[in-house]
Parts: sequence; structure tokens; C-alpha cells
Amino acid sequence: MKILFVCTGNVFRSMSAEVLVKKYLKDNKIENIEVSSAGIRTEISGDCYPETIEGIKRYGCEPPIDRRKQITKEICKDKDLIICMTTWHQEYVKKLGFDSVLFNEIAYNKKENLLDEAEYGEKYGWDYDLKEYIYKTIDYIHDAIPLILNNLERFI
Repeated sequence: MKILFVCTGNVFRSMSAEVLVKKYLKDNKIENIEVSSAGIRTEISGDCYPETIEGIKRYGCEPPIDRRKQITKEICKDKDLIICMTTWHQEYVKKLGFDSVLFNEIAYNKKENLLDEAEYGEKYGWDYDLKEYIYKTIDYIHDAIPLILNNLERFI
């Protein structure tokens, strides 16, 4: 099975999901799943925040060397499941001609977006602590991994 995680810039949410799932698969000796990630707007996205790198390193992970992959039809065509962080990522994937599921939908059966730092700031105010937000998001992704893997069959 081939899974693709999709977010905006492929430098935070989807990249974190990719490396955390790969570590989970390795630690649990699960060999029949391949994981990758891509972004819908990598050309405007900056590099990873240092806090993102620190956050995934807490789980023994390193960012992939080839991060900031732009999503394309070619990348999507052989994927069994595309998992998007927000509904507008889903809309982009749909325009490419592919179906997808929301991260929160497959993990928690909730049709809710997993917000990036800008969306979070717009929704909850800009006085939040960036490091705390990033760590909480990475922890949230990490904790959802067993649920996502357990629910795969429902979404394929």
C-alpha cells in the first residue's frame, strides 16, 4: 500500500506525518506500507521552522532530504490513499483528478482541518507560542498514527 500525505508547503504537517509514520512502521516491523508527502504550494513556502525539526527529532526522526516536493498527477497516480491536512488541500487534489481523505477524518472520524500556523493564528489569534503549537501538532500527528493505520481499510 502506498500512502501520500499532503499539506501546503511540505515542510511541516505532511512532512512530519511522513517521517513519523515511517518510524512507526519500522519500529513495528510493518513492511507492506510505503509513505511519502508533498505540498500544493511549495514554491511560496519557506523552509522548515527549527522548531519543526526539533519536534520530530523528539521522536527520533530526521526530516527527509527531498522535502518540499510539489504534488503532481505523476506523484498521485500510484498512491492507494491520499491523506490531506485540510479541505482546500483536498480540493487541489480533486482538481488533479484524485480522491483523498482528511487526516482527522481517517484518524478520528471528524471532518475537521489540521490547521497550519497561519490558519491557526487567523482562527485563534496571533499571540500563541509557535514552538508550543508546533510541538502540539507533531504530538497530535504522532498519536494519530495507530488510528490511521487501523482505519486504512475503511478508506481504500
